[in-house]
Amino acid sequence: MDRRNKLFLNAILLVYVLAVFFSAFIPEANFLRSIMENHNYSLDGIAYLYETEQPGKINPLTPQTDAKVFNVNKNNLPFKFDNNQYYNLYFKGHFDCVIPAFTNVLLRTDNLAVQLIINGEEVFRIDDSSRVVPYTRSPKFGYNSFISDKISTSDTVEVYLANYYYHQSSKAFSDFFKYIYESSPYFVSSHFSRISLIETVFCFALLFIGIFVLMLYFVLYSKGQRSTYLFYLGLFICSTGLKLVASHSIIMLFVPAPNTIEVIQICSKFVAAISFIQYLNSFPHIEKANYLDILTGFLNFLFVFAFLFIYMILGVDKYVFLFYMLENVVIFAFLFISLAIGFTKNIKNLKNKSILILYISSLIYILLFGIEIVQTGSFFKTNLPFEMTGFAIFILGHILLFKIFITSSVEARAKLRHMEDLAYRDPLTRTGNRQGWLEKTKRMHEKFITGDIFGVAMFDLNNLKIVNYENGHGKGDEYIQTAAELICKNFRNSPVYRIGGDEFVAILNSTDCQDTNALREKLEMDCYVYYCSHPEHKNFSIASGYAVVDYKTDSSFQDVFQRADENMYAHKKIMKERDQYERQ
Repeated sequence: MDRRNKLFLNAILLVYVLAVFFSAFIPEANFLRSIMENHNYSLDGIAYLYETEQPGKINPLTPQTDAKVFNVNKNNLPFKFDNNQYYNLYFKGHFDCVIPAFTNVLLRTDNLAVQLIINGEEVFRIDDSSRVVPYTRSPKFGYNSFISDKISTSDTVEVYLANYYYHQSSKAFSDFFKYIYESSPYFVSSHFSRISLIETVFCFALLFIGIFVLMLYFVLYSKGQRSTYLFYLGLFICSTGLKLVASHSIIMLFVPAPNTIEVIQICSKFVAAISFIQYLNSFPHIEKANYLDILTGFLNFLFVFAFLFIYMILGVDKYVFLFYMLENVVIFAFLFISLAIGFTKNIKNLKNKSILILYISSLIYILLFGIEIVQTGSFFKTNLPFEMTGFAIFILGHILLFKIFITSSVEARAKLRHMEDLAYRDPLTRTGNRQGWLEKTKRMHEKFITGDIFGVAMFDLNNLKIVNYENGHGKGDEYIQTAAELICKNFRNSPVYRIGGDEFVAILNSTDCQDTNALREKLEMDCYVYYCSHPEHKNFSIASGYAVVDYKTDSSFQDVFQRADENMYAHKKIMKERDQYERQ
């Protein structure tokens, strides 16, 4: 591909990326600004914290005498205590400002059973009893909401909290009081900043990108192209997108069962890791490493083990966090080892720009995934900045890869067309050559299956030997070129082939088959006009013969060709007899 075409392709790619960027983010400016301007509602009062042996069990009784007492307001959330214990928290106080009627209030309820009472009446409850007050969403984790019936500053607010997991329970309690907001109509609170909203959109975008790549693979597969690497790439992107979507707290608003989130994350993590390793091993122009297949087998075994083991420990929460951390570490180790094996196997191929981009983008993703594991304080998180950043770099790297593939594909197709042109085109007349005619005849046998109407026209140049003998082969070549131009001019809707030194053949389409006599007369007229304008070419004439398929009598394409050839020789005989008569 020359420099001009490369610049044009780069310009198109740049315009496309800019168009996507502005169409995705500029229209959201007003919406994001309105989210950031939402009001903050906080609770002021006294909180009593006391130990319990029952995880997630709300105790509606008066707090014990040995309870820890805290003053709670938006500037003071002093919940610091031993993490290795279950706790109940009882709060009594009021909101610091009036909440208008029909306001959607979001409550952060990660890892908590919650009961909210206003003026002695329960307005919100979520625990293992599955009792849900109207206008309340029901997942155990993430954000939940209720509709305000005009809560004033004088209304008494009571809150009962109980932690399901003792790991980071103090953070779960403080987050409940910290993140109480008026939400937008989109169930997005002002806690979700612009970056967090973009992260959510990016997670869903990954899912659609993965689905698109998988659909592309199946389309190519249906056409006989087994691009296995596209299947694994699509599965990896789709699984990672699903994992990131399931890890975002806002998704928990729409998932009724928290265990579903856990199962989705386990499945998506392992499927993403397995497909990523296979993708590294099936990438085009890469040397396959057998050790990666062994790693994939081990990872499949661990996937089945993890999927079964999670159901055994869901009720024993002190093992849950350790399990998820161990799971992430194992997946990171497998990813890093597989990348190292593939890199070592293909270190001699790094001069290939596409392979180098593949390994660099993959390394960045794996390293940021590892940093995300270290930064993870709890399994339940609001966002995944490091892993998402790494995956964004991975996707950008593959945009460059596909650009390289498109460029190389265009160049390869251009070379292929050039080679086909050399292989199937006659260099003197620029019509099809004998090899092209043989390929065409193989395909013409399919016409007898479909029943299409077609015809064959045979042409023979009269007196070519005389022209070569009297005027030399240069004039003979000029004779052949002129004849080819006239034939192609009259049969412009039909492909023409030179199958011998002075023989041409055309495959007539259904339009040209309608009146072969008119075509013959037009060709003879053009030959006569040429003869009149070039009297020195006294021997110039073209004999022709035509045949249209007749499915009642013709059993093969050869039958049609044979009749056209016989008609051409009959016409040639008539033309010779006429020439002899005129000379006499």
